[in-house]
Amino acid sequence: MELTSIFLITNNPKLTREVQQALDRESDFLMVTSLSQPEKLAGFIQVAQPGIILLDYEWGEENSTLALIDELASRYLNVAIVAIIPDKEIQRSDRVILAGARAILHYPFDKETLMTTLRRVRELLFRNLGLSQTVPLVQAPAKPDRCFVVYSPKGGVGCTTVAINLAIALHQQLKQKVLLIDGRHILGHVALMLNLRTGNSITDLLSHVEKLDEALISQVVVEHVSGIAVLTSPMSFERGKDIRPEDLYKVVQALKAIYPIIVVDGGSFLDDNLVTYMDMADAILMVINPNLASLRDARQFLNFSRTLSYPQEKILLVLNQAGHKADVKMGDIEKVLHTRVLGTIPVDEDLMLSCLNEGVPVIVKKPGHAISKAYKTLAASVIHALAAVSPIAGKQDLSSEALRKSSYLG
Repeated sequence: MELTSIFLITNNPKLTREVQQALDRESDFLMVTSLSQPEKLAGFIQVAQPGIILLDYEWGEENSTLALIDELASRYLNVAIVAIIPDKEIQRSDRVILAGARAILHYPFDKETLMTTLRRVRELLFRNLGLSQTVPLVQAPAKPDRCFVVYSPKGGVGCTTVAINLAIALHQQLKQKVLLIDGRHILGHVALMLNLRTGNSITDLLSHVEKLDEALISQVVVEHVSGIAVLTSPMSFERGKDIRPEDLYKVVQALKAIYPIIVVDGGSFLDDNLVTYMDMADAILMVINPNLASLRDARQFLNFSRTLSYPQEKILLVLNQAGHKADVKMGDIEKVLHTRVLGTIPVDEDLMLSCLNEGVPVIVKKPGHAISKAYKTLAASVIHALAAVSPIAGKQDLSSEALRKSSYLG
């Protein structure tokens, strides 16, 4: 069963917690966000493609709620709206149904009632539309042109693991082509961790940089069993060290024309090529571990990023391998870095070691595990962040001259 994304519109923190807790252990539903500003919903729907919108009847005045239901039902025919009505307002149910809601949930409710309602609504939606349950509910934008760099100022924090599992989670949720690039041109590990055997790499595109087309690119990238495409790093030091930022820029531009979602494993070595990836990215996912060394390096990178004119919104913080007793608390991390943690990935060293040795990502090996669930939530949070800032802050004029000025560390 494919994931169905849930949007919750409410101003009630208690209701948000109850819905989130109910969905936490469900493998076929994922709450993407709780939204208190419905005027932003159009952007969220376009990017995240929710299957069901849960709408709290008490988020505003009655007429405003009914008008919102009517607008959503008219505009998004492939999205089901479920209204949550408190028992004291149950007499309003008829008006809510007439406005366009597909179902009513009486509040307070128990988990069983919530899940039964969601599954029944989803079943009826697919049946009425004549759709299978493995296709997206909302037609996606043709070319969203989204590129992310997964980077850590400190080595050994799990950048490659995060990049791989995030790419697969984005592919699962958006139902679009996703390209994973091994941006570590020397000693990259993406192919190893995905158990891919190929003689091709990004250098095969760089040697044809002036005449790249989809046919040539398709011969170089490798399809992984998870559904994502992979562009691996060179197998030798010599080929990796000869890559120039100017050529890399042209290659990524060509790839963007084909792949709507691109995830770059940037590793931890900051050089001209990595800054080129960052310049071209919509967002930089900075991965850290909850310890002082990682925290210090992250602060130094944030200071450096200002010299590249990156706005604060471009850098999204991901906390990896969290759960040790000695960890620095998340609140302290956010206070020191002045940045909110976008996602947290829990620690399970034995499981992750087995995934590494087998060449199978955790999100494929154990999709119901807490770590896999965390990656799905992270992907949803990334989608949410993109929808909230459109176009995302930090999009720059990437003319060759602008690129040359910004990409060298000097």
